[in-house]
Amino acid sequence: MAKDVMEKARLGPLGELDDYRVANGNPDIRGWEVYGADSQRLGDVRELIVDTDAMKARYMVVRLDRKVPNASGDRNVIVPIGRARLDDALDRVYVEDVTFATASTLPEYTAGAWTAERERRLFGGAGAYDRPEYDANRFFGERKAPGEAYIVLHEEKLDVGKRQVQAGEAVVRKTVETEHVRQTVPLMHEEVTVERRPLAPGAEVSRDVTIINDEVHIPLMAEELVAGKKLVAREEVVIKKTAVQEERVIEEDLKRERAEVYTPEGKKKDPV
Repeated sequence: MAKDVMEKARLGPLGELDDYRVANGNPDIRGWEVYGADSQRLGDVRELIVDTDAMKARYMVVRLDRKVPNASGDRNVIVPIGRARLDDALDRVYVEDVTFATASTLPEYTAGAWTAERERRLFGGAGAYDRPEYDANRFFGERKAPGEAYIVLHEEKLDVGKRQVQAGEAVVRKTVETEHVRQTVPLMHEEVTVERRPLAPGAEVSRDVTIINDEVHIPLMAEELVAGKKLVAREEVVIKKTAVQEERVIEEDLKRERAEVYTPEGKKKDPV
């Protein structure tokens, strides 16, 4: 877009333009949650910056969560619509090329200070949202009929996630115990027995034999008990982890805005 055309463009927050609203059948993403390319929550959409000449929303004003690094306090940043992808089923906006760690580097938005000149300086102008793969028609505005007014109602939705934490630890410890063992073992030993055998009558005796005192030594053998110990492997213990599925109930109080319409007489009317 040429510089002179850009400078004449009217940019403003949709909520402050009394004559404009989101076209019927198209989602009003104000209040939707914003997630980064890493699927981590960044914050929520607070406002849409629209080009009233082109009848298009160019930017989202995103209020960053306090958990986002370097985003302390209520910090609003500006994000080109062309970097957004909508998830109608979950009322979420996903921003390309922005993560939980880099969200705080987005340009800060200050109400009343957003001009065509600043847009051109930061993003190069309208080309920031004009991309062929983006369906800009989903953000077309339309003028309200004369005498109409509207208010946006918001509600909180429960956002339940899961994370892994250490719930404890299993300790496997070996201890030594002593057992007294008593065992009977058979042992052999030799003993002396005496047996007398008479010789035949008249048996001859050698001439060299004399009658003298004599003795014979016979060794007697016996088995002796020898006790020893040796180390053997008895068994092994296998420790395994298994995942157990259980159900937990989470409860939370959610806020929802309701519209109440009162007539000048103070009577309450239900909104259509």
